[in-house]
Amino acid sequence: MSYTEKFNSLLDEARKSIISFVNNKGVESDHQSTKVIKIEDENLQFNLDGDRYLSEISSCELIDNHGYTYAFGVLEKSQFFELADNILESEFVLSENAINGIQIQEKIFDQELFGYRIRDRKDFIDELTRWIGECGFDRQSDKALMQADLEMLLEVEADYMFESISTNEYIYEGCYNFDDTCKELLELNKKTIV
Repeated sequence: MSYTEKFNSLLDEARKSIISFVNNKGVESDHQSTKVIKIEDENLQFNLDGDRYLSEISSCELIDNHGYTYAFGVLEKSQFFELADNILESEFVLSENAINGIQIQEKIFDQELFGYRIRDRKDFIDELTRWIGECGFDRQSDKALMQADLEMLLEVEADYMFESISTNEYIYEGCYNFDDTCKELLELNKKTIV
């Protein structure tokens, strides 16, 4: 098999993997009545034409932020592989109060129906830094715990994470219980009446 054939075979495998992921875990499109993967990561929202950028992928085409469709081939091969790697990297993707583009009802977090809430890691780091600065001499043990949390969170690469509502526990992609926590929250979201 030539390198060209190997490359084309790899490209075909990436396409099939994306199609399978869309069919099994896709959510309703904002633009069409079809299942899609929503592209939340700005680094993957590749420019498709002028002010139009990739916002969704269906099983057969790319969809831009205005709802226009494009063939997979408009992306450079390296962009397509990067997209496939990121989509298939984890079963679940957290974003602002959402998992895999499925919006979690605010009621769940407001009424503390779940033991965790979804947090923007960088925003939480800013908040934690402010809290550390506000600690007085009478709260040195709290300050030490917050500094340890800060050091740990600075090492994490995830944009969003779960924060416990009762302790200083954090769950993010790569933790042994990340997928289970996502599944539990999605199940609760289905069962919770608006």
